[in-house]
Amino acid sequence: MTLEKEDIVRALVYINSDITEEVKITNNISLIPISKELKDKYIKENHPHFTYTCDLRYVNYYFEFKCPDELGEVCDLVDNLTLTLKLIKLGSSGIILTIFPSKVSQTTTRDSKIEYSLLKETEINFNDLPQFNKILKSLSKKKNDEKIKLAIDKYNYATSGLNINFSNRFIDLMTIIEMLYSPSKEEQLRFRVSLAVAKLFNKNNLKIDDKKEVETSKEKFDEMKKLYDIRSKLVHSGESNKLTNNEFLLLADIVRKSLLLYLDNPEHFKQESLLSLICE
Repeated sequence: MTLEKEDIVRALVYINSDITEEVKITNNISLIPISKELKDKYIKENHPHFTYTCDLRYVNYYFEFKCPDELGEVCDLVDNLTLTLKLIKLGSSGIILTIFPSKVSQTTTRDSKIEYSLLKETEINFNDLPQFNKILKSLSKKKNDEKIKLAIDKYNYATSGLNINFSNRFIDLMTIIEMLYSPSKEEQLRFRVSLAVAKLFNKNNLKIDDKKEVETSKEKFDEMKKLYDIRSKLVHSGESNKLTNNEFLLLADIVRKSLLLYLDNPEHFKQESLLSLICE
């Protein structure tokens, strides 16, 4: 095996997967199990200066693609790969280290590890690849949509490995819900947002809590109201005793599913669509 290839970018990652050989995600992007030889090479080259050298020992796959002409294009694609990993399922996996060819940068590597200990590594199996490809393409198409860019940035931040207060993470997630679901009228915001989430999830056969075998529209509505009440207490009084890991994970997954709905069809979240949905 040739360890280095001219004009090729490699983005190293740790995921759970049943993939055992190179697979094509798009015409240009492959996902490849990493060899011990290649992993040892990158660990040796990046020690001790690389902040996350220890994590390199756990790397088990890498994305490989032909390098675009501009460094910015490479970084955008790597960022979208990380976002796709975080959106396809609730998890913490992201690109740990990117290896650049000299064609675009004198700096050979870029680290972007964003693991959060409360979240498990993302599981990407062979059957998930069509959905992975779909999300990746949607992110590229929506690159000029400021609303979804801000919402995804906040989601990325709230689920990142940065040293962020637990309550602030929860508030940021609920802010995304408000960004997506709140109609222009601000009265009865808790009621309107909770109802909009419940109805849109029902319409798209999505659950608030995937552990439930069956979930009614009223259960979705009640769960959203409960989460919104936790947010209100955090914002208005700083009270955080009602916020648990379970509530955080529940809200993070609601946000993830909502972002995917937006990427698939932004029309769902237009003011007239939301108002029509609420009034049904």
